[in-house]
Amino acid sequence: MGRIIKFVVIVMLVSGVTSFLLTALAAGGQRHQADPSFISVVFGMTAGIVFLLFSGTRRVPLADEATRRAVLAEPTAAAGTARLLVVRESKMGMMIGVDVEVDGAVVTQLKSPRFAAITISPGRRVCVAIAQGKRTAPLVVDVADGETAVVRITAGLMGMKLAREDDTPALRATLAKVAMVAPA
Repeated sequence: MGRIIKFVVIVMLVSGVTSFLLTALAAGGQRHQADPSFISVVFGMTAGIVFLLFSGTRRVPLADEATRRAVLAEPTAAAGTARLLVVRESKMGMMIGVDVEVDGAVVTQLKSPRFAAITISPGRRVCVAIAQGKRTAPLVVDVADGETAVVRITAGLMGMKLAREDDTPALRATLAKVAMVAPA
């Protein structure tokens, strides 16, 4: 069933149940001036909008403290591999999950504020962030053997963007206070 059909079903069900309950309450006591159909539609639309906002968000396990400290303590990846630190720290849409795609495969999902450490093979990688069916412009990241690249997801009124950042001690100190998504 499509998202729009689910939205309509949720709005109708919540509106119907709310209308029934308000009518039953009004019949049992004094009659109120408020129209139960309007209140029911407001409840139904609110439930539908919440469904649309969070329908793509899934529960992603967080890394334990030892794993997070180990990732942040090592400035480079193991030989023969590279690391991609994907950071999301935005105030807009904090609870909406953003899928992170590397080379066409979704590797994790991030809410805000969170980050993920993804082990990849060295070379040219294409990163995309996807939320609510909208994709960012691809970001091409060249990562050398043993290198750690940082990609930041930012969200604003004009949508999401990906940007590459330098891996600095200040960034790692900031990330030490942020939850890390468990490696896949």
